[in-house]
Amino acid sequence: MAPIPSDRNLQVGILALQLGYINRDQLIQAMQHWLLNRQEHLEDILQAQNALRPDACAALRTLVQQPPAMSADSPAGNSMASGISAGAAWQGEPTTSYQPAADDDSTQRFRVLRPHARGGLGQVSVANDRELNREVALKEILEKFAGDEGSRQRFLLEAEVTGRLEHPSIVPVYSLGQFADGRPFYAMRFIRGNTLSEAIARLHDRQQFPPASPGWNRELRLLIGRLIAVCNAMEYAHSRGILHRDLKPHNIMLGKYGETLVVDWGLAKSMAGMEHGLVLTEGPLKPQSSDDSTATQQGAGMGTPGFMSPEQAEGRWDVLDRQSDVYSLGAILYCLLGLDIRLPVEGQKEILAKVLKRIRKKDNPGAFSSPGTRKAFVPKGLEAITLKAMAIQPAQRYPTAHALADDLERWLADEPVSVYRDPWADRYLRTIRRHKAACITGLALVSMALIGLTITSTVISAKNGQLQEARQQADANFFQARAIILAVLDQAERELSKLPGLEHPRLNITRYAAELFHELHTRKPTDVFLTVDLAEVMRTLANLQRLSGKNEEAAESYREAIGLVEELSDEIKVRECQHYLLVDQAANQRAMGQLRKAEGSLERATILIADLMAANPLDSGYRRARVQLDAELVEVQNDLGKTEEALELGKTCLTYWGELAGTANPDAMDAIYRVMAHATQGKMLLDAKQIEEARQVLRAGISLARADTTGSRDIRSFLYCLLRDLAKTEAVQGQTSPQDRALIEESITGLRALLTDFPRTPLYQEYLATALNIRGEIALASKTPEQALADFQAAIEIIQPLAADLSATISEIEVLADCLVNAGRAERGLSKPAATARFIEAVKTYNSILQRSSDYAPARRKAREASLLAKP
Repeated sequence: MAPIPSDRNLQVGILALQLGYINRDQLIQAMQHWLLNRQEHLEDILQAQNALRPDACAALRTLVQQPPAMSADSPAGNSMASGISAGAAWQGEPTTSYQPAADDDSTQRFRVLRPHARGGLGQVSVANDRELNREVALKEILEKFAGDEGSRQRFLLEAEVTGRLEHPSIVPVYSLGQFADGRPFYAMRFIRGNTLSEAIARLHDRQQFPPASPGWNRELRLLIGRLIAVCNAMEYAHSRGILHRDLKPHNIMLGKYGETLVVDWGLAKSMAGMEHGLVLTEGPLKPQSSDDSTATQQGAGMGTPGFMSPEQAEGRWDVLDRQSDVYSLGAILYCLLGLDIRLPVEGQKEILAKVLKRIRKKDNPGAFSSPGTRKAFVPKGLEAITLKAMAIQPAQRYPTAHALADDLERWLADEPVSVYRDPWADRYLRTIRRHKAACITGLALVSMALIGLTITSTVISAKNGQLQEARQQADANFFQARAIILAVLDQAERELSKLPGLEHPRLNITRYAAELFHELHTRKPTDVFLTVDLAEVMRTLANLQRLSGKNEEAAESYREAIGLVEELSDEIKVRECQHYLLVDQAANQRAMGQLRKAEGSLERATILIADLMAANPLDSGYRRARVQLDAELVEVQNDLGKTEEALELGKTCLTYWGELAGTANPDAMDAIYRVMAHATQGKMLLDAKQIEEARQVLRAGISLARADTTGSRDIRSFLYCLLRDLAKTEAVQGQTSPQDRALIEESITGLRALLTDFPRTPLYQEYLATALNIRGEIALASKTPEQALADFQAAIEIIQPLAADLSATISEIEVLADCLVNAGRAERGLSKPAATARFIEAVKTYNSILQRSSDYAPARRKAREASLLAKP
């Protein structure tokens, strides 16, 4: 027998590898065998080695027998280019070229390059889109189904539904047409990537990812993030009244750049009225390509066994709704959690009838085994989510795909899920992981006494010759006390911050806790996590010092805390701590007028958070941290005179907080930051004389603050600032109304109440002085200078002691200067000679700000304006 030409077998090997029939190792092994026996065809060798299926073997033979593709410049090439030319057959079927209908030019646009995949109803090829010179996926109905009206309607329904569901996780359709023989086809985006089924197989490859290893856990979390994207896509489809009915890992494509796409909508069904109760941005989708003649008959079980719900397996289409797709999503999650790829329902190797019978069992919670009974390392929260989604009765499942996604997001964020209550120990550990703050006096003292007793017992035991045992006991008590202090201090800080008159006790408790952690740190100076704990406690101390008006002390505490973590290893926990320290330090530097330093701190923090976001793209906490950083940068830019940049960035922050408000899993601080962003943006717009824009932002912020039900004093204080600034929008235009006076009165009354409860908070004193100053401006606009002067003088009496302090902030000094200017205007209106002296004093006050911070643009502008007023 003559040897087989090497180029022929090489062509077979390359085709088999490119089409995914074999892998590289199988190709090498087959080629080595052929070198020893050159009379055999490579496809026969591959089949003998169980590397190639018989149908794939036949397809390869057909491919290598085809003549080379002709050039488009040749006569034959031009003939084929006029329609869709199949460049290859699929699984042994002969290649067929189709000429387009005379009145249909859609087929002229696409030319088939190679087969890609085949399903029960149609086959997909990779084609060239001549108009845009790109590769697309071309799906055509199989020839054997072309004459069946029901199959054609299903195919057209799939094309229409896929094309009309416009969502980032649903593959877009580019064109719909038909061949000359009437067979329909449609072109869609060609997705380069793998299926979720392949990703699950990789996850459960023990050689790549040992079960419960860090790599396995990370890969699992990434795939759950992909599943959340699928849930969101299905929530959108359900809102349009469309069920998928064939959700499974094989129908979910994962792109190379983070794309997650739901494909194969061949069993999609329009459910009239299913969108009821949802807030729709688009109307319900009612396909034109389906009618009563294509309706699925009752009792016909269509779908994939193991992934379809019991009611779907029974063919009860009258009761099918979005919760049937939720079941399928739960089944996909079930596969993610197993160590092998098997159907959730046991017995998938049985014949189809037996499998369907088991799925159809009613009220049978044992139809599939719990993930936790298979593998002990499956997280209990995920197990509970899976069982909830796959409940036998639809009413017991998640009501929507969105609700399922919310619980998955909670699990990823290390937060409690709605369907599982963590044991006490898990809740305790989560508290320690998530919070590092201060504590109430009593429990703090108990914890500190425990540490003292531990150290004392260690010394006594050592003297009694029991050094080793004492060391072990000391270490155990050491870590236990450390955990207790951090957890209890966090709870206490949340409670004490709500109680009036406890600013100084809070500060003293935190200072005492910092001293204790310093003592602990001297015992274990190389413990990274203890060092980070100390830095976090120092950060809490610095923040309380800043809020108490002790900015110099705060600056020293920030410097010490940052110094602790700067030299540590580059771990996520360390970088997180350093980021938050730099952002808080920037706020303190801005208050002290060190604007360039504040800008530098924020630049360093920006680099850190960008790295964290890149390494953990699914962590919503990092996105929040970035926007909190941007909120601080807005004020620094505004102070530096970069008004346009500050306003644009402020608008971006507002947009983000608005988007976040729609999620079901907000952070406790989201509402505060959102109201604060409106207050900041509104004031900047007001200063920039963009009055109408300022009113819109301020009114929106007031509505948000009034809707708050938590009783947060931070939101209350921002509400009063929003009210006073909204009242000022009329005064700056020389107009007043009863509504403006009502706003400013509500602001002043509220701020006085806050000061009664928290008298040692300088920020509230500054807010009240500003509100009185604005009420005076409204009085001036109303032509009542005597009343205005009284308000200006009252504001000066409140703010002057703060501004005279050596640790005064820039804003406190600026408020004093603003009040002096307005007092001069009122006195000039009353023809009092002291007016000029007021203006001169204001100029000196503004200049004192510039001596401390030459970059502070508002002070420079206001000093010029006051100088003009001082002139006779």
